[in-house]
Amino acid sequence: MSNVAADKFAHRPNVDGTFDSICRVCFRTIVKSEKEESLASCEPVHECLPMTPGSNDRALRLLELRTFA
Repeated sequence: MSNVAADKFAHRPNVDGTFDSICRVCFRTIVKSEKEESLASCEPVHECLPMTPGSNDRALRLLELRTFA
């Protein structure tokens, strides 16, 4: 994985033995895989979607939690 991709995506292990790739910019889960090595192949094609006010988007909820915590 390149340094840019390493900075933009975080890998999270799940209790079921799978791994998630999460965008650090929009906080969306990009891909879930049984092998962590395969996450990187999907990351370069990810494009962050713009958030709209009032959406129920997970990223917006995370931002609200950070703001009011």
